[in-house]
Amino acid sequence: MWRGGRLAVAAVLAGLAGPALALSCLPPDPVRLYTEARDSADPYRIVSGRFDRVPDAGAKAEDAPVTFEARLKGRSLGRLGFSAPFDSVVAVELTCLSVWCAPPPEAGHDLLVAVREDGQRQIVSLGPCPSNALPLDAAGEQAVVDCHRSGLCASK
Repeated sequence: MWRGGRLAVAAVLAGLAGPALALSCLPPDPVRLYTEARDSADPYRIVSGRFDRVPDAGAKAEDAPVTFEARLKGRSLGRLGFSAPFDSVVAVELTCLSVWCAPPPEAGHDLLVAVREDGQRQIVSLGPCPSNALPLDAAGEQAVVDCHRSGLCASK
């Protein structure tokens, strides 16, 4: 009986681990975010900044995508680095992949954000894996500036 009980517990644990392991995300990488935006057919602006306030609007698979507006303040990337002021209300779109959904970006934290420009709209699309709004430190910001200036871009 005990042996069967251990097998049953092992089977249940294996079943629970499957969904948790099914979504495999690459580690956040500011240089990769920059190069993907740079090489995209869509126009992007790269911003080093912070969201002021973000509504508690998590996406759920049954009603994704969830879109809300949030103010993003910081500096956008140009020829001289992150020097151009950026202060704009952007549409933040949270999407899902199966049952895994994007959390809203954290307000008040330094982020590297890829803002897609769609006519008059500015959109930040976030998926369940860290994508278009990544935590940013001074080293990551410098790596993006170096990549932008030199074209020599080494992702982690």
